[in-house]
Amino acid sequence: MWDKKGEDISFNWFYKLKERLLEEQQETEFSGERESTEALAALSDEELVKYASARANKCNSMGNISVGNPDKEKVEIIQKALADAGANITDPAGTFGATTLMATIAAQKQTGIRTDGCVGSETIEALKLPFKGRPQPKNVSIGTGKCRYKKSGNTRRTRELIQSSGFDYTEGRKGRIKIDPQWQRENVVRIKLHTGKTIRIHRQIATLFAKAFKEASEVSGYAPRSVQTQVARHILWDPSKPVSNHSYGMAIDFNPRENPYGMDTGKIREYPEFINIMNCYGFLWGGDWSTPDDMHFEFDVTRL
Repeated sequence: MWDKKGEDISFNWFYKLKERLLEEQQETEFSGERESTEALAALSDEELVKYASARANKCNSMGNISVGNPDKEKVEIIQKALADAGANITDPAGTFGATTLMATIAAQKQTGIRTDGCVGSETIEALKLPFKGRPQPKNVSIGTGKCRYKKSGNTRRTRELIQSSGFDYTEGRKGRIKIDPQWQRENVVRIKLHTGKTIRIHRQIATLFAKAFKEASEVSGYAPRSVQTQVARHILWDPSKPVSNHSYGMAIDFNPRENPYGMDTGKIREYPEFINIMNCYGFLWGGDWSTPDDMHFEFDVTRL
């Protein structure tokens, strides 16, 4: 790994910088998963290049594009867009190297988006690249009818309603909880999805979820193999936070590894039809939140 002076970058340096960024960021809902846009904007050009270089493998592993990305065709498209905007790129065509990185960071600065050197959905939109970017909410047909996409819905009210009709529990280890067995028997069922996977989910939404997931998968072509539903825990596994809607079987996480919390770079964004259809069946998408949670959907119980 290199910086613009050709020096090696130690991961000790990277983690120290992350700690500093976490101290400086001001987002009240920050999860510890990514640094705020404001904190990155305060870094010098040299620090930004170091930061972006150290993060390049993570960026590439999430389906985005940064230093060392092997997709020469896409890198060349990015280079052309940057050059057309006035950047002086001396890296070989199709190689995301030092000057491509610095030009990317400069373009991100100019357009007011995250200066992380990672070409994700925001940068794709800013440079008008012919790649799939952030899905746009839209009205879609489901079953035999149509619906209107609800970007934020009633997330807070949903949580209040769910938790007001909740259960007794005792604290477990590391943010886990132990739910009243009687409530569990009366409210949570096991169902088999069209993929063959069996999940536990609240009985009030079991049939609806199975239908929504099947239709969203078949229409969009995105069929997550990991479908995580009821998990008895606090939000973010933090005992100081409220009980998660996952505990009630009212929330679902799809493929967490490729749709990480706190980042707007999830694979699911390449399949807007999946998001739109799930939403129209009443499942609000966490990717719309101020701290994005691309893997997450939770049912809007005000629709029941």
